[in-house]
Amino acid sequence: MVYAIRFVRRWPSRVLGVLGVWVLALPLGVVAHADNPFFGHPPSSCLGSACRGPVPGIQDEDADGVPDVRDHCPGTPLSCRPVDSVGCPVDSDGDGIADCMDLCPDSQPAASVDQYGCEPQLSLTLDAGVDYFAFDKATLKPRMKQVLNDVIPRLQAALSVPQSTRTIHIMGHTDSIGSDAYNLRLSERRAEAVANYLSAHGLQSQRVVVTGRGEREPVASNHTARGRAQNRRVEIRVY
Repeated sequence: MVYAIRFVRRWPSRVLGVLGVWVLALPLGVVAHADNPFFGHPPSSCLGSACRGPVPGIQDEDADGVPDVRDHCPGTPLSCRPVDSVGCPVDSDGDGIADCMDLCPDSQPAASVDQYGCEPQLSLTLDAGVDYFAFDKATLKPRMKQVLNDVIPRLQAALSVPQSTRTIHIMGHTDSIGSDAYNLRLSERRAEAVANYLSAHGLQSQRVVVTGRGEREPVASNHTARGRAQNRRVEIRVY
């Protein structure tokens, strides 16, 4: 470093302003280049979720530690962390479902999974086709209870397999009216209503997992009354 400075001083002062910056900058291991948005911050120390926070002067709209110019998945929600080196949620088992949404993050290779990343043994959507949850309600209607009564023996049979580790996943959903936080809680109440009914009719409650999915997984358009009614539902899966 000392010899570099002495060498520069032998150059005319008008050249020093140009070359001096480069000679003194090289020992830092950083080269200013249009393709290196981390000028002053070595790229290897700030990839993916390894970044502890946004880098000053670098645009990172979803704050996942990957600058927007390199982010293949912009807008990744905070609930889907960590991300990989290109800003996309991690998918450990390679089934196409990010870990943050995957109820079965260790699926076998080439497994046929549903939107929750699992291989369902039994699947049921509780809306009965004609009778939906009322708006802003989690009360089971008579037709819903009838459907549950019909499916309880199948659920019990699925859990009674010797040495079975199967569990029943009950997932509540809402339409898009209302805030995200409110709808998330409403969806949980709907799932809990179903779980409580099944438990009261002899299903092992310790084998039941209740999840609220809010409004984020519609099966119909939220722009029509009928579509919103279809989205007010509960799904039951056995995994």
